[in-house]
Amino acid sequence: MASVRARLVKLENKQRFLDWFVWDRFYDSLTLDELRSFGREGELPNPIPDRPNKLERLDLKSLLKRWEDEERNFGGRSVEELKCFAKSGFWPEQKGKIHYSMKDGKLMAEWQIASENPGPVDTPENDRKQWFKKVRDMPETETNS
Repeated sequence: MASVRARLVKLENKQRFLDWFVWDRFYDSLTLDELRSFGREGELPNPIPDRPNKLERLDLKSLLKRWEDEERNFGGRSVEELKCFAKSGFWPEQKGKIHYSMKDGKLMAEWQIASENPGPVDTPENDRKQWFKKVRDMPETETNS
């Protein structure tokens, strides 16, 4: 029975690898504008492009390593987690910010996880808005250096 189960796991992994390869090859062949349009409107370009891409030049060992890396990062994630990552670039469990402080005359930096019910300052969106506002309001000489 164990050999049947092992064979089944091997076949499922092979199928997931092939699915990943086909989709990753397709996404890699799209231009940035086509990707944006696909993400925004959910419509594929018509006709579907068949451009060369970098995946076709990789050997099987390199492809398997890329697939395993992506499986480790994205595999088993829920739709909500993937949407959160696509929107913010962070996984839900990574929400937080670096807190700087001085202790005994030394600069300390620590990662603080955001609370479950973040206030208006704790949200990543507000941090980003505040940062852009600071950069926008800087004198021209400070932003170029």
